[in-house]
Amino acid sequence: MTATFPLPAHALRIADLRPLASGLRRLSAAGIEVAVRTRTGDGLAGERVDVIELPDRRALVVLIDAHGPGEAAHVLAARLLGHVRSWAKRAFEPGGAGAAGLDPMVRGLDATVRGFGPGAGVASLLLLLVDAARHTVRAACAGIPGPIVGGRAGFVSPLAERGPALGLAPDVRRQETFPVRLSPEHVLVAATDGIVDAVGDDGVTFGLDRTAAVLAEHRGEGPRAVARILFRAASDWAGPADVEDRTVVAVRVK
Repeated sequence: MTATFPLPAHALRIADLRPLASGLRRLSAAGIEVAVRTRTGDGLAGERVDVIELPDRRALVVLIDAHGPGEAAHVLAARLLGHVRSWAKRAFEPGGAGAAGLDPMVRGLDATVRGFGPGAGVASLLLLLVDAARHTVRAACAGIPGPIVGGRAGFVSPLAERGPALGLAPDVRRQETFPVRLSPEHVLVAATDGIVDAVGDDGVTFGLDRTAAVLAEHRGEGPRAVARILFRAASDWAGPADVEDRTVVAVRVK
């Protein structure tokens, strides 16, 4: 796991990332390789990333990108991540509801965001359920750009569509993907708006095409290289004055 900062006092702290780094090392031994590259921008960090270890060589990758006035985004992102962690612990324990998939969690989080009331903000969410025993991944996407997978010969394909963000409207239906097989040659990439929507000096965004091109060119080097190169490419595109939060997650099942 790699992280670049600055870190204001109320933003994501290095201490928050140490348990994540330890967990990533354990997951790698179990056959799930995850690389994370993240940066907080203006100090009111609305992005959170976590990789939750689950029984039976599985992991839940979580990306949250909250938006709101003042510190609302920071508070909302932290509260939502707490809800996800609590749900994952209950759902995937023996006899839990994990077999029901990710949709119940997304619906519950959507209701939670709306229940916080006006001024709490809205939040984008991506959940990836990675299963090393079956070499599969499932995705549920709400607002965050859909993840993409780089396969053999540099071919890149989308894994999930970008559904509406949480908290925008009641009863919004989002489509969870069926299990998609990931071979050891595949690398999956997910990124927040700070990557895809990074704006260059000419007003043009970095975009999904450039994101896919980086994945296609470097997927053979593995998740750590893909995450590092994609993060640097988007940062260089936006320039040093850019203060947006941005996060990249790259996954491979070995």
